[in-house]
Amino acid sequence: GGAEQLDAFYQGKVATILYEEPVKQTLKTLAGMVMRQRIHVPGAVYDKAEAKRIGRELRPLLKSVSLKGARNWQTVKSTIRYLSVAEGVEDFIVDPMTALTAGDENERQSLDGIMSELAELAEELEITIHLVFHLATPEGKSHEDGGRVQEKHFRGSRAVAFWSHYLIGLERNKQDPDCPTTIRGLKDRLTGDSVGPFIALSYDKETGLMVEVPLPE
Repeated sequence: GGAEQLDAFYQGKVATILYEEPVKQTLKTLAGMVMRQRIHVPGAVYDKAEAKRIGRELRPLLKSVSLKGARNWQTVKSTIRYLSVAEGVEDFIVDPMTALTAGDENERQSLDGIMSELAELAEELEITIHLVFHLATPEGKSHEDGGRVQEKHFRGSRAVAFWSHYLIGLERNKQDPDCPTTIRGLKDRLTGDSVGPFIALSYDKETGLMVEVPLPE
């Protein structure tokens, strides 16, 4: 049933602060993941009643926030604090972090301050904050062609590497439809065991899910 499907995906309340995707799109995509169908694709045929039912079940678990008109750290900080204290949210996703420093005269300095406060906030509220970063253009092979991700490629890499407990890079040659996405651990503060390529995922166009495949040689 729907409850069992949701249990397989969600273990607690999650909040998303996404600057590049509308809230409605997020909910629809997640409902499709539970249904194992790409219902967000234009022209998709699916059970709309089931999608609505799953959407209603998702709402208590997902706090999707639209902050397009408020691209500043103080707004994000107060939103995270409110959702943690008032709604019991334990996991937060901010995507992309570059939206918070775009247009700043000193982007690197701004990010230094934000990363420091994020670390303090996560410790104070006992929450996990997942941050998505754009990557700087590397020397040599581009990331779009499957170039290896390194710590220095994260925008504002010094602050990101210093304050983060974990750093994870995603690598894939976008020009090769059969190329899987390699998940590379770049930092594991607790044990160091997850540093290096530790899993590969392939996108299933039927279900809209990522499935584990062998690591590329």
